[in-house]
Amino acid sequence: MAILETYHESDLNGELITLDIHSTGKIVLGTRFDSLVTIRNVSVSNFGSVRNEAISTALNFFKNFAVLLSANDLNKGWQMYKKALKSRIADTNTAFWQYFDGYTPRPVGRKWQVIEWVKC
Repeated sequence: MAILETYHESDLNGELITLDIHSTGKIVLGTRFDSLVTIRNVSVSNFGSVRNEAISTALNFFKNFAVLLSANDLNKGWQMYKKALKSRIADTNTAFWQYFDGYTPRPVGRKWQVIEWVKC
């Protein structure tokens, strides 16, 4: 299993986190010694390269959100990031931090015209 690309960043506590893109279509996010998030079943094209949208999603999370979390919160952060991407009520950044802090959207107006974030 060959690694196509590896990216390195420091997290909030200064610990090194890595993002590895494998030739088999697997993306791994973790520390130097632990694989904390594994994204499997990423479609691989006939040329052996991983689909661009999966890479861009993983890189966006890695560059914009993973560096602001501790290594212990990476798995939770990835789950909340996927939830925030599906959210149509707020931008991804706002939805991510609200979901990460344990808030859920609640409609105030008719037909979700106005929402408020409430603690679960």
